[in-house]
Amino acid sequence: RLDAVEQPFKLDWVTPERLRQHLPSGTRTIDLFSQMGKCTTLLILGEPGGGKTITLLELARELITRAEEDTSYPTPVIFNLSSWKGLKQPLSEWLVQELNEKYYVSKKLGKTYIREQKLLLLLDGLDEVHQELRNDCVLAINQLNQEYGRTSKVVCSRIRDYESLSQRFRFQGAIFIQPLSSEQVNQYLANAGHELTAIRESFQNSEILQDLLKSPLMLSVASLAYQGSQIQDLPKVSSTEEYIKNLFDSYIERMFFRRRLKGKNIYSKEKAKYLLSSLAIMMRKESQSVFLIERMQIAWLKFKFQRGLYKLLLAIVVGAYLSIIIGFPMGAAMLWSQADSGRVLGLSYMVSSVVSSTAMILPYTESFSLVGMLLIGTNAASRIELVSNLKWSIKRDKKKIFFLISGIIVIILYRIFGGWLDPLFKQYTWLLFSPISPLVGFLASVTSLIYTLLAGRIEPDIETSLKPNQGLWMSIVNSIVFTFISAMSVGLFFGIVLGLGLIAGIFSGLFIGLMLGFFGGGGSVVEHTVLRFILFLSGSTAWNYARFLDYAAERIFLQKVGGGYIFVHRLLLEHFSEMK
Repeated sequence: RLDAVEQPFKLDWVTPERLRQHLPSGTRTIDLFSQMGKCTTLLILGEPGGGKTITLLELARELITRAEEDTSYPTPVIFNLSSWKGLKQPLSEWLVQELNEKYYVSKKLGKTYIREQKLLLLLDGLDEVHQELRNDCVLAINQLNQEYGRTSKVVCSRIRDYESLSQRFRFQGAIFIQPLSSEQVNQYLANAGHELTAIRESFQNSEILQDLLKSPLMLSVASLAYQGSQIQDLPKVSSTEEYIKNLFDSYIERMFFRRRLKGKNIYSKEKAKYLLSSLAIMMRKESQSVFLIERMQIAWLKFKFQRGLYKLLLAIVVGAYLSIIIGFPMGAAMLWSQADSGRVLGLSYMVSSVVSSTAMILPYTESFSLVGMLLIGTNAASRIELVSNLKWSIKRDKKKIFFLISGIIVIILYRIFGGWLDPLFKQYTWLLFSPISPLVGFLASVTSLIYTLLAGRIEPDIETSLKPNQGLWMSIVNSIVFTFISAMSVGLFFGIVLGLGLIAGIFSGLFIGLMLGFFGGGGSVVEHTVLRFILFLSGSTAWNYARFLDYAAERIFLQKVGGGYIFVHRLLLEHFSEMK
């Protein structure tokens, strides 16, 4: 189908017969790909459910074998274009982002792969890009082809969606996957035996079914949905759209029944359909092809009051956390003081810090809780970023330089003018944690200094998400590691370098360690948990979401891909998203 692409060179000798011709029976896509030489660019077209993605996967498998045998061969990688957001994001940057989010390749390494043209790009789902962005997507791929000409590229699209565009790919070639012939469908149904007798008889007399079953997907779905049915059980409809709807409804009902003995039905059929419908709607809205639980975002909250509740609960949780980590070490420090009144006051602080985390009745802890509520409630992040892997870095930027200079200045001033405060600190060690202490600014400066120097943007190195919620659990572990490292380093610094004593160092390190641990992964875990709680209350998700998704995969609605899930076909996703 050379007429589907705008070739880089105008070939006068190409006749209309050569622009569109049948390939010999048995021709494989990999054979055609190889014939086109190096730096191949190929477009794969087909009807919905016609086998485009299967063809792309078969091509990928062959290309992976070549890459394993020859290390100089480019690495084939499949991307789904549905998540591309438009020309505001260059396609090369989008590829780096997808490598990072889908394949856990660090952005630095991803940029190297793209720049040195070490990848072979297999781009699926042009028709899944937002309709108003599809022409721009074609332009962006053409631009990428011009800038990275040694990178081979294969793109898949539904033929009607592609032909409706005003832009064309500047590719070497294009192929169209033909529908099944009536003979092929008849042979398939005949080989299935008496279980598909009703469909075979209906196929002979129904023009709608004859057109529909020429799609490999629809033939497969019909075989599962109507297996063992009688001729009178098949739908009596007057349009292809109605037949497709009835076909998928029957498939869904049959999958619930067919898989019932595989495990306990812990979800009612209606509940399961509602949860799958909610999932499909959000995946379609967010242009997602693979769903990962840990990548759920605030966009899942449909209504304003839900977003308001999210901010309120987040503020309360953070305020409670701040109250405890400030009030509890403060009270513990007081217990070490010599005066009996200090011990009594310290014990009351330890107890009341927990109470004030919800009631906020103490002046000291209340101020921190209210500040935490104010900051979190008004500036809740629009995107939740779990810390799946800690990566320490010391990169130069204005923020880090500012905090570095501020921290150094505060330390110098303390060393010069802090002598007159030493008796006070030694007598009332707990004042180190009081909001009115002169060292509060010092603590804040050192905290910011450590965080901005050590905690670079946290990016995962190459690794694979193998199970659901893996990113969440990794973020929890990294938060604990961050807390421990920070507490140890700050405690030693305060206790030994500044000479404030072991006790002051321990409790200073505990306070700052818990504070930094929150920013080193704990905060994103809190955000994710609050989001999941609100979605559960609204009925959009199950509390144990991974268990439900596994349940759906057992019934062949979803398919597990590492730690993520995909619908078994885009048409099934669209059907669930349109269910009432």
